[in-house]
Amino acid sequence: MVSLAIYPNYYYPQQTYPQPIYSPQQSYIQKPLPKPIKTKIKPKNPTIKVEFSDSHPYLQQNIMVEVKLQSTENLTDLNIKINSSKNSILRPLNNYTISTLNKQKKKQFTTVFRYILTPFQGEIATIDKVVIKGLFLKNNQAFVSILKSPLTLSIKPIPINIKHWQPLYQLTLKSKIQNPEQVKKGEPIVYQTEIYAEGMTAKQIPPLLPFLKSNEYKIYLDTEVLDSGILHQNKHLWGRRSAVYTLVPHLAGKIIIPKVQFQWWDLTLDKQQVSTLPIRQVVIQGKSKTQHQLTPKNKDFLLSQWFFWLPAIIAVLLLLFYWGHAFGFLRSKIVFQLKQQLTLFFGKHNILQKIVQKYSPRRFRHRLRAYIGQVLPLEWKLWYCLQTINKEQDPETWGNALQILAVKHLGARSNSSMRQLAEIIAKKHPSASARKLSQLMLELNGSIYGKELITNFSFWKRQFKAEIKPHLFFFHREEKKNPLQFSNLNKSN
Repeated sequence: MVSLAIYPNYYYPQQTYPQPIYSPQQSYIQKPLPKPIKTKIKPKNPTIKVEFSDSHPYLQQNIMVEVKLQSTENLTDLNIKINSSKNSILRPLNNYTISTLNKQKKKQFTTVFRYILTPFQGEIATIDKVVIKGLFLKNNQAFVSILKSPLTLSIKPIPINIKHWQPLYQLTLKSKIQNPEQVKKGEPIVYQTEIYAEGMTAKQIPPLLPFLKSNEYKIYLDTEVLDSGILHQNKHLWGRRSAVYTLVPHLAGKIIIPKVQFQWWDLTLDKQQVSTLPIRQVVIQGKSKTQHQLTPKNKDFLLSQWFFWLPAIIAVLLLLFYWGHAFGFLRSKIVFQLKQQLTLFFGKHNILQKIVQKYSPRRFRHRLRAYIGQVLPLEWKLWYCLQTINKEQDPETWGNALQILAVKHLGARSNSSMRQLAEIIAKKHPSASARKLSQLMLELNGSIYGKELITNFSFWKRQFKAEIKPHLFFFHREEKKNPLQFSNLNKSN
C-alpha cells in the first residue's frame, strides 16, 4: 500500500508495513530450560597404613599390629581381610575403633584394626595382603582399599643357652594372705596372687595352681579374674591374672607356701630376668604335728588306721595265745597280774593310740609315692600326671599344662611347639603312634591358635590318652615316613 505525504515543495512515497494481528486465544509462553544433571562425585578412596609395635622383634614375641584406614568421609560396613606369612600367627585383638581429627578445616576419620603377630620360626615375617571393603556413609557408594606392597619384619633368633624363653617388657608377681596372724586350727587360709605382664595377654599367663601344691595342705581355686589391654604410650600388650586360693591345712603348726620363680627375657634391657613370688610361712594355732592327738573330729582318720592294723593285731594276739598255752605261761598267777598291770597302764596313758598313730601308713604313703614316681618309666609318669589335668575343658589351658609336664618329665624346652611335643612323646613312648600323635597335636594346635575348633574335646582327650597309655610289654610301631604337615592356622574368611 502506497500513500502520498504532502510536504512543502516535496513529493515522495512512504511505505507502510502490515501490523501483526493478535488473537485473544493465542499466548506466547517461554519454555523453562532443562535442569542440569547432577553427577555423583565419588569421594577419595581411603588409604591403608600399617604400624608395628616393634620393627625388629624376637622369635615368639607378641607384636602389636595396627592397620589404619584413613579417609575424609565417614565409613560403614567395613570388612577386612589380612594375611601373614606361614611362619607366624596372626590373631585379631578386638573390634576396630574410629577416631576423628580436624585437619585444615576438614575432618579426617581414622579406623584402626588391631592384631597380635607372633613369629615362631624363620628370620623374616611378612604381612602379605590387606584388603578393606566398605561403604561411604554419606552416599552409600562402595570402595575397596588395598595395601600397595607387602610389609616385612626382620626376626631375631633366640639367644644361645636360654632354656626358659619368654620375651616380655615387664613381669611382676604379688601375693597376700588375709589375717595371717589369726589363723586357727580348722579354718581355711585365703591366699591372693597377682601376675602382671607387659608383652602378653592374660590368657597367655600360666596359672599358679600347679606350682603352689604341697603335702602340708590342700589348695583350691576360689576365683580368678583375667584382664588385658593396650598401653597407648608404647603400644604394648598387657595382661593381669588375679586369683584367690583357699588353703586347708592338714595339721596344726607351721605350714610353708613354696616360692614360685619365672624366668623371662627383658626386651628393654635385652637380658634374662627372674621374677619371684616369695615363700610364705603361716603358723596354725594349736598343737604341733608331734603333739597331735586323735580327737572325735577326725573319726575317719582314726577308723582308717584301726582297720589297717586290726588284722595284724588279731594275728599277733592269736599267736601269743597259742604259744602261751603251749608252754603253760597263761596258767601262772604272775602272768595274770602282769596282764592286769598292762591293761591299767595302756588305759591310763593311751599307749595303743600313740603306737597306731606313729606307725600309721599315711606317714609313709607320701614317701612311697615319691619313690615310686622316681623309679617309674617316663611313659608311666606322663600317664599319671595327665590324670590331674583331665578335668580341664579348655584346649588352651590343657595345652599349657601339657607343655609344663613335658618340660618337667620329658626334658622338653618351654618354647617347644606342638609338633615338637608330638615328636618328643613318640620318642619317649615306645608303643605310641607317631602319626596319630602328630594328627592329634595338629588338631590341638589349630584349636588354640587358629579357627579349627575341636568339636568334642572330651573325645579328643580319650584318643590322646589311648595313645600314651603305658603297656606292660614294650614294643615299637613302624610308621610310614609321611609326616603330617601343619596347615596354615591363619585362614581368612
